[in-house]
Amino acid sequence: MQAVPLIRLRTLGNPLVESDGRPPGSAATQRKSLALLALLAAAGDRGESRDKLLACLWPEIPGDRAAHRLNQVLYALRRDLDEEALFKGTSKLRLNPEIIASDLGEFLEAHRRGELERAVAAYGGPFLDGFHLRGAAEFDRWLEGERARLGRCYEESLEALAAAAAAAGDRERAVVWLHRLAEHDPLSSRVTVNLMGVLAASGRRADALRTAKAYEQRVQADLEAAPSPAVMALAEELRRRPALQSDAISVAVLPLAVVGSDVNLADLATG
Repeated sequence: MQAVPLIRLRTLGNPLVESDGRPPGSAATQRKSLALLALLAAAGDRGESRDKLLACLWPEIPGDRAAHRLNQVLYALRRDLDEEALFKGTSKLRLNPEIIASDLGEFLEAHRRGELERAVAAYGGPFLDGFHLRGAAEFDRWLEGERARLGRCYEESLEALAAAAAAAGDRERAVVWLHRLAEHDPLSSRVTVNLMGVLAASGRRADALRTAKAYEQRVQADLEAAPSPAVMALAEELRRRPALQSDAISVAVLPLAVVGSDVNLADLATG
């Protein structure tokens, strides 16, 4: 039986290194160290070349000096985390999965397998939320792309779970998933309309109207724009309908993409 890694890297949400309940040491709290660990966690088993790491983390420093900086960070992390085998590889580096686990790796693996509830549970927030590396434009570009990609994976998982619950007649469970999707993307009119539709179909017209109002206020505050006509039209329709007719509202299930490699998900998407 494989031992559970004692070091855990958290990158979904605020980045953090946890080491068997012990303080991880100063090296693991430095921004360059966290950025390096995040790059390697995202690379997974394929690893990342030293050249890519140098270009992302020390773009302003000549090659030999940048390589020395990288070696210093690797040494400091091994020392402070008390794990000589923390990294694998030479020209390409990767995290040793027997030593260090990451929420990112767990999320991507669950998403790939189509284990959507496990994927959603592993997603603790946007990738490296609020993190910025001064003077490293290449890293910031990479981070922006990864954050968007992982956010889409999370959205796909929630959409598929909501659609599966709705197809099974479990509207309350569908509402749970759509609420989480709305929290992730509160400015999406498409998500808001779907959540309002499921709430109304569940007999929760007042909650559907509150959802529309919250969306309208958020759009006005954040974008200084008018809310989507589709949201406002559905809200007006709900206001006009008698309460007992709320469940007559049509529920538009989000278009689905097949997530993971499970062939059974293709039938679910078609349904």
